[in-house]
Order: sequence, then C-alpha cells, then structure tokens
Amino acid sequence: METLAYVQAVLKLPELKVVKPSDTRWLSHERCINAICKELSALIITLQQLYESSGDAEAYGLVSILSSITGVACIYLLSEVLSLLARLNLFMQRKTSDFSKLPIVLSSIIQQLVSLKEPGTDWCNDADEAISNLEKEHGNTVKATIGITRNSFAADSVSDFQTKVAIPYVDALISNINHRFSDEVVQLVVSASIFNPSLLPEDENDLPKYGIDHLKALADFYGKQVEVEFEDKKYCSPPIIDRDGLTEEWRVFKRAFFQEKKVMVQNEKPLTMQAMKKEMESESSYSDIFPETFKLMNIILTIPIGTASVERSFSQMKMIKTRHYETGFQTAVLLS
Repeated sequence: METLAYVQAVLKLPELKVVKPSDTRWLSHERCINAICKELSALIITLQQLYESSGDAEAYGLVSILSSITGVACIYLLSEVLSLLARLNLFMQRKTSDFSKLPIVLSSIIQQLVSLKEPGTDWCNDADEAISNLEKEHGNTVKATIGITRNSFAADSVSDFQTKVAIPYVDALISNINHRFSDEVVQLVVSASIFNPSLLPEDENDLPKYGIDHLKALADFYGKQVEVEFEDKKYCSPPIIDRDGLTEEWRVFKRAFFQEKKVMVQNEKPLTMQAMKKEMESESSYSDIFPETFKLMNIILTIPIGTASVERSFSQMKMIKTRHYETGFQTAVLLS
C-alpha cells in the first residue's frame, strides 16, 4: 500500500485505497471496481514493481489482466452494471422505501442495462480512453489477450469485447433479474404496501375502493392450500389465512386504519407499518376484532426483503468487539 501511495503521489492522482470486496458486504464490490477505474495506471505500475522486486506471480497475473483490452473493458462495464444493481439493492434494503414503486424501479434498471448493449455508450468510450492513456503512459500497445483466460473471451477492441462478452452478459443478467422478480413476487411486494399508512387516501370517501385488488392478491396467495410431497406421499397444508374472513375484515379495518393514521399525524409519529401495528395493538383490542388482518400484517412484517439490517448490526459489533479486544480481555483475565 505504501508503494501505491507513492505512485499516486508521483502521478499526481488522489490517494485512494482499493477496497477489498466482501461477499457479505455486496456494495463493497461497486466501491472496489470504482477505485480500480480511478487508479488503474497507478495499480499497474505498483504491481509491475512488486513483480520485478519479488517475482510475485499473482502480481504478474494481475498486471496481465489490467493491461489487456478485455480486462480494461470488463472493469468499466462492471462499474456501470454494479452501480445500477447497487441502486436496486439499496431500494430493497431501505426501511422507508415505498415498495409500491418496485415495478417502476425494476423497469428503470432493466432499461438502463439494455442501453449498455448499444454501441458508443459511456462505458465503451471510457474504456477506449483508458486504453489510449495506458498506451501513452506505458509506451506500448495494450495487449489484446489475457494469458490466463480462454481465447474465446479475448478481444481485439472494446467494440469486439462488447459483442463477445458484454451483450451476452447483460442479457443473462436481465434474465436473472426477471427470474428473481417474477410477476407473482412483484405483485405480492406491491400488494403488501396497502398496509403502509402513508399511502392511504387523504379523503375518507375514497376508502371503499382502497386496496381491493391488492388484498385479493394477498388473500389468494396466503389463503390457498399448499401441496407438499414427502416420501412419495402428497400432503396438503391448511391455508394460513381465512380468505373470506380477511375480505370481510378489510372493509371495516381500513376505516379504523384511517382514523389511527390521523392520530399518529397529530402526535407526529412515524407513518410506518410497524409503528401503526404497534399503536393499534396497544390502544385497543383491534387484534381481536380483526384477527385475519393482523395475522397477515405479522406475516408481511416477518418476511424481510433482505438481511441488510442484520448484517449491519454484526458489522457494527465487530468495530467494538475486535479480535484484538477479545485477545487482550482474555489475557487480562488470565493474569488477574
């Protein structure tokens, strides 16, 4: 890292550290790729010096990748792709996200991914510029192939890389997103937003029509029997929700929901599903009056979109309870 900092100072580049990507911190991949884009020349020089001074084979392999057309184009393509996926990831992680807008977010992300396949896009121009700069700085032509990869992935130019690698990769990525966010999944996520108090209509006269289609989607999904096969025998589990009972409760529940929202606004309390449910359970016996509705709310609240909050908690804990702290504490106990 000292060598990298020295090279950055010589090249008059901002002193940035290359972030180590982590499988449990998915957004770190985007930061890592962005740092490589900004410090590509400095990284190549640093790795070359490391190889020449110690004969490090891994450093030589990385130089071969970073100084190739395929490697540079891949880095700039990933910079664009990971930026888009990070936006989708953050939308799904935020507790304040309005999931009724999920179809719009997905459509926007997919459209921008499709645009990456068009010739002359920003990432192609940036990759061409980076390759041109590397040729000027290092005094030789950037290699078209990478010794450690298959020839079928080698590219003679950025446009060639786009045809051979980028377009099939983006197509596969879009297919994966469509598979993960199927129409049924998106419909359920959007339907669950009817319990978001901030989405309730402002006029009480609009309540009769509110949430009818979304509630039907939730009732159909959680009110059906599930067939399970075990040891060559088929079993049917009973419905989680009474579909008819939920439909009847909803007609009255949304009016109580509307009144509780007005009270929460007056008391300046957060308009979230969690806060609303807690408020309605503590102030009266709503859970006894609307058992199927509260059962559905509990199901929605206990099926998180992601595990980001849990992962952040462990990350914060590691900042306090480090390995050195544990070792020092154990040593102090043994010496006392």
